Amino acid sequence: MTTTVMFVLLILLEVIAASIAFETDSEIASRFYLYLILLNAIPIYLISISRKRLAVTIAMILALWIVPKRMYGAFVFYRVSEESANVVNYCYSYKIKNGNFPERIDENLLTYPESVKRIPYKKVGDNFSVSYFINTRTTSHYYIHNVGPKWNYYPD
Repeated sequence: MTTTVMFVLLILLEVIAASIAFETDSEIASRFYLYLILLNAIPIYLISISRKRLAVTIAMILALWIVPKRMYGAFVFYRVSEESANVVNYCYSYKIKNGNFPERIDENLLTYPESVKRIPYKKVGDNFSVSYFINTRTTSHYYIHNVGPKWNYYPD
């Protein structure tokens, strides 16, 4: 694999990882990672002055700093968002059967019970809300029955 192809792939992975940070961490963290990607200018410059080994080392360190944790965040995001959608469906099914929304969500109904700590559920009167977060509680996706049939996002 040529160095150019490697750099393109690493930068592509870093951009994908930074965009994942928008959903899992915050808008600010996402921007931080995007700015961090600009540090790839250093290895590109090093290649231009024939310091290929140092350039590859710096590029790999940068990619290893950005990509793995964000990809794990994407994995958790997928599981928790799926689980949250299942909770919303459960609430509507429960209301059809019992006439009201459930008071609480039992972790036993979840496919991934460890997700329960990331999925706050609240029932107030004839309304309910389900939200979920990945890394920070201040960045969350939420669904509110009275607001309508869509998920909303609060970044920070």
